[in-house]
This record gives sequence, C-alpha cells and structure tokens, in this order.
Amino acid sequence: MSEKKCKYCSLMIPADARICPHCRKTQGLTYAQGCLVIIIAIVLIPILLYLAGTSSNSPAPSDPYSAARGACRMAIKQSLHDPGSADFDLGSSWYTETQKNGAILVQPKLRSKNAFGAYIYATYNCIVKHEGGNVRVLSLKQIQP
Repeated sequence: MSEKKCKYCSLMIPADARICPHCRKTQGLTYAQGCLVIIIAIVLIPILLYLAGTSSNSPAPSDPYSAARGACRMAIKQSLHDPGSADFDLGSSWYTETQKNGAILVQPKLRSKNAFGAYIYATYNCIVKHEGGNVRVLSLKQIQP
C-alpha cells in the first residue's frame, strides 16, 4: 500500500485517503467543491474577458490630457522637415493646462533636425479641443528655436 504526506499535519497517510486519520482535514477537493470551482470558472471567465476588452478601449481617466498630447505629437511630426529625427521628451513632463474656453494648451518639447541637418531643441505651443470623440489641433506654433 502506497502512502503520501498529509497537506496539513505532514504525517504519512494512505495514498487514497480523502481525509487524514490524524488531523481529520480533507486532502483534496470533494466532488461538490470541484463542481463549484468549475461553475465559478464558467461564469467568471467570460465576465473577466468582457471587462478586459472594454477597459483597454477606453482612455485612462487618470490622465485627461493624453489624447491632447497624442494629437500634438502627430501635428508636430507632420510639420517637421525630417519627421523621423523627432525625439520627443517624455509626454507626461509636457506642460498642459485647460483654458477657459475648454481648449487644452500643451507645450511639447523635442529634438529634431532642421532644414540644414542640425539638431535643435524646441518647445511648441499646441492648442487642441475635444469635439465629440475626436481631438482637433486648433493651433501649433514653435516658441523656442
């Protein structure tokens, strides 16, 4: 007859024992417990998958300026002589503020090549406005060469 250790008291018990004869603890899931685990998994997995899918499509509420930063980044890259040379500072370090009219001022900072091939460090004033589900760039102006 083979033996195994009890999960709880570590004494040797028969391998097919469901209850330890020493500490009286159940050694594995009972049939009812196993069924309960399966039912919970069947119910919870689709709910968790649904919640994971919906939360990844919505912007993070902790940073209301992230869409404005993204729109400014795209507008600046389109205006550069060499868009591939753009090296933006960390977006979360850019100055942002909401203006009285609801527009958002973003001041991105980046290094990029100018028309002569020299790298410059520049700051821009980028004003954007949320319109429905979209963000529109109202103005873009370089403020530091």
